Amino acid sequence: MTYFYGSLPVFTHNENDAASFKTITAQFYINGYVKQMDIVRAFGVTPISVKRAVKLYQEEGVQGFYAEKKTRGTAVLTDDVLLN
Repeated sequence: MTYFYGSLPVFTHNENDAASFKTITAQFYINGYVKQMDIVRAFGVTPISVKRAVKLYQEEGVQGFYAEKKTRGTAVLTDDVLLN
């Protein structure tokens, strides 16, 4: 995917790279190049996904899109837990 602003290419990423897509679209919105609904209409994504990407970008920056996902992990039933 290659993104153009006017006639100039500004960013390129692999077609299946969701993190880069979310990053660049959030940057476009934050910098005032597009409105959130422009992204929704152009790429067929949901409005909430754009809002979440913008929020993540504002809170964590670019590294937030590439960080490992925070998961709770597996629950293990030990003997102590079963006794309670």
